[in-house]
Amino acid sequence: MFERADLLIRSGVVWNGRHQTSHQHEFPRGLTDDQLDLLYPSARARHDHLCRRTRALLRQRGPLLLVFSRPVATEMIEELTRGVSRYNPRLAFHLLAEPIEGSIGDWTGDTEVWNSMLSRFSIDPLHRLVAHAAAAYRKRLRRRGPAAAGQAPTLSQPLE
Repeated sequence: MFERADLLIRSGVVWNGRHQTSHQHEFPRGLTDDQLDLLYPSARARHDHLCRRTRALLRQRGPLLLVFSRPVATEMIEELTRGVSRYNPRLAFHLLAEPIEGSIGDWTGDTEVWNSMLSRFSIDPLHRLVAHAAAAYRKRLRRRGPAAAGQAPTLSQPLE
């Protein structure tokens, strides 16, 4: 999805010609093809890292809020909802895109519109604490192996 052969420079911005996506955050404006070749490996590494992180979030149970910085057609939201649900039917998630009436043609959008849209969502501190504790417990179990589940720590298994 982020192959060098698909990247081209349009009006000083790097674009993916196959997927019609801009990459203005990965590359500075005004590059030459030679500069793009030099910067591509580090941009690709960052892209791969973010893909791994996104997949990890999509494999969890949620809740997950996916936000688009510009208006997205209802049909596209429905298609993305079906795709995410197929990928992980157990994931509790919501897709949120800037409404057309709030769009100002810039990724920053209209602050009042975003405040209104995001105000109905909150991050429950208790949920976050429990999620982190559960992740740490699962990690500890993986390191110690399945036999360690439910066992009290011994001298050979120090508390962490």
